[in-house]
Amino acid sequence: MSLAENKPLAIGLIVVILAAAVAIGVINMQEESHERPQLNYYYDLNTKLVFDGPHDLIPPIDAPSAKPGPDGRGAGVRAYVFSCTDCKDKSTHFVGFLETYSEQAKAKMNDPNATEAETTASIKREDDEGWAVASSPEGQKVRTDAYKKCAANQRPQQCTPRQ
Repeated sequence: MSLAENKPLAIGLIVVILAAAVAIGVINMQEESHERPQLNYYYDLNTKLVFDGPHDLIPPIDAPSAKPGPDGRGAGVRAYVFSCTDCKDKSTHFVGFLETYSEQAKAKMNDPNATEAETTASIKREDDEGWAVASSPEGQKVRTDAYKKCAANQRPQQCTPRQ
């Protein structure tokens, strides 16, 4: 007996196939909806190498070199990594600037009464000796200089480890 001759069997088979397709689609959507952990780039002040870590860390943090940084705190600082062309091509990446926070700023992060000035970051270029307050004219110049590393017709894209 063929399926054409047995309509209940044919309908049952179609229902089973459709249910399986829906189940597979739901499973795939659930897998895709699970967010991968967000990562940021960090920079080891001792080795001068970029590494990645969870996005919610507030620098300075412990770095892969496992040694303290120049100020005795963690040697890991946030690295803002850019590309002038395509972030997927890691050979085009460059560190635009580094970011860290003072112990006082880190302590005030969760204080609802803290002012922006009390929680502001310090930034610098890789080869700078000292840090500048991010919101200061010197800090703004550090950011602006990072964007000037690309040709006039290119706009730098900020890259993340998952790109």
